[in-house]
Amino acid sequence: MATSERILTTLASSADVHPLTSGRSFMPIRRPGWRRAILDYLAISLGLILVPAAFGESLVTPVPHYLSLPPLALAMMITTIFAFAGTYPPYRTPLDIADTEGLVRGVACAAMLVVMGSIGIDKAPDKCAFLTAGFVVALLVLRCEVAHLLSGNQTLQIRSALPVSLEVATEEAAIVSAGEGGMLLENPYETSPAGELAKRIVDVVGASVVFILAFPLFLAVALLIKIDSKGPIFIRQQRIGRRGVPFYMWKFRSMYSGVPRYARSPVSDTDPRLTRLGRALRRMSIDELPQLLNVLKGDMSLVGPRPEMPFIVRKYRPRERLRLNAVPGITGLWQISPARAMPIHQNLYLDLFYIENRNIFLDLAILLRTVTAVVRGIGAT
Repeated sequence: MATSERILTTLASSADVHPLTSGRSFMPIRRPGWRRAILDYLAISLGLILVPAAFGESLVTPVPHYLSLPPLALAMMITTIFAFAGTYPPYRTPLDIADTEGLVRGVACAAMLVVMGSIGIDKAPDKCAFLTAGFVVALLVLRCEVAHLLSGNQTLQIRSALPVSLEVATEEAAIVSAGEGGMLLENPYETSPAGELAKRIVDVVGASVVFILAFPLFLAVALLIKIDSKGPIFIRQQRIGRRGVPFYMWKFRSMYSGVPRYARSPVSDTDPRLTRLGRALRRMSIDELPQLLNVLKGDMSLVGPRPEMPFIVRKYRPRERLRLNAVPGITGLWQISPARAMPIHQNLYLDLFYIENRNIFLDLAILLRTVTAVVRGIGAT
């Protein structure tokens, strides 16, 4: 996603500093899941009928026997699996991310059952089955995105306080020194070793695959930057990572070389500091690709709160320091939200929601939503 440097450059003195957080959080709003289940049932039925019909054959033959059910019955079975996998959460969440997370859970559960069934009969699905599954998943993602866009998060109520659990954690957490990174808090939501390992595996595999696939683009962008304007190809900025440990974050240069490295980030394409190529790089979030190297190194994750600059972190209050309890990421809830037009600290509730609820499925949901956000232009500055 595009850079997170929607920073306060007016923090010249502590006397001028206002609290860095709005302290907002979402009040849980109940909503029935049966509507989403019906829409998913219709989408699955449509996919199970259209793709095999286009190929002029049945769904497949050499697959588990239960996949030879009529499309409507099979769609009902899959929707039921989705429901038991937690695909239809009863509460709304920021950006309706729980809906996307639930979809990831449901697809993972259904896929695991198909794999187990195929192993049991020692036969694999054929080409039509894979195409049908891909088409069905695309329809489900589309349904989820359209529902989110139509809702506009307008029904969410906002209150001026953190969730009770986070308020208590903030009050009780011990503050310790963290060198130049400022201060950090003991993490009341430390993930399990298995969760940390799963996240790291996703980071390494995902970053490696994207880096290999995008390597020709890396070379092309590097050449175009040298042709477009004078200056280095990359820039690096010191940021504060997990537990207040500083590190250097890499980006493709999108502004003229004379611009101060820690100047306020452009908020539109009309910013005169941007090069001609830089406007395009930021609009498509290509300038962030070098951060894949930060992910492989372990300084960053694919998903997490955006890392802030040291002079901002030094002004953090205890509530903001909770952000330092997670590995910073290339993308996250703030990065894929319309709120990214405002500074990070004015949308602290998004990062706190992620820290309190993070898991591998939520990470995958955010990555999926990142793709659709870039397509819709939310990643543009």
